Amino acid sequence: MANVTTTAPGFLRLPLEIRQQIYHCVLVQDFRSQIIKMTVQQQHSGGYKLRGLKNIRGLVFVSRTFHAEVLTYCFGRFNFFLHNDSESIRFVIREFFRKIGLKNRKLVKRITLPYFSIERVLLHPANMVALFASSQARSLQLLDDMQRSLRLLEHFSALEELDLGLDTAEVLGRRGNRLRFADRHRRAQAHSMGREERITQAYQRDYESHIMMALQEAKWLSAKVNVGIWWTSGRGESLGTDKGTADALDDFVSRLRKEIAPTRVTYKGDM
Repeated sequence: MANVTTTAPGFLRLPLEIRQQIYHCVLVQDFRSQIIKMTVQQQHSGGYKLRGLKNIRGLVFVSRTFHAEVLTYCFGRFNFFLHNDSESIRFVIREFFRKIGLKNRKLVKRITLPYFSIERVLLHPANMVALFASSQARSLQLLDDMQRSLRLLEHFSALEELDLGLDTAEVLGRRGNRLRFADRHRRAQAHSMGREERITQAYQRDYESHIMMALQEAKWLSAKVNVGIWWTSGRGESLGTDKGTADALDDFVSRLRKEIAPTRVTYKGDM
């Protein structure tokens, strides 16, 4: 956790003299002056015991307690939103995992991945050149990264809430409005497709199963973890409120509950 703080918090912006006055007047036991009287007392065993460090030990005890409570407050109270933007979610989680250290990982209770998505990364403008080179291979790599991310979260032993933002169009696959026109177009050209094109088409039809496949790793999370599902749209499209779409999304959540049981799944609405 070294060098995590870039801006000094309010207490550290106080002059050193004032901070020391606080230590002296508030945190330390029975200090009447700046004099500490040190003595020794002979023990029955023949040795000597130093007397006089009680007040300093009190300050050290308060310091250690304060440090532990602050870490518990910071990592146990706040919800960490891990945004990946154009990068694979795996790298965001990995750097968070490394930066906070083993001790603090055991305190984290809430994590949100607002864009748990393959398409959001794949179709980001920064990645479009790579997309044209090998979209299917890149998609499968991102799927593997999503699975690895959930396995990495298994090391957060205090984790209680994991909220995931899922793109409705990505989850629905062919049933999503965004893909219906593409389906008609593919059917019209199916007779002229080569083998590679048919494989790619099959992959796209099976898009939802890839999202489900990634989420299956959540079954290995601690039994106390609750997975929350939020619906989002990765490219600013309408989430859709028609009954067919709503039923399809409800069906997805129901099947997810069965797939990753005993891990609990809660539907939380639109993000």
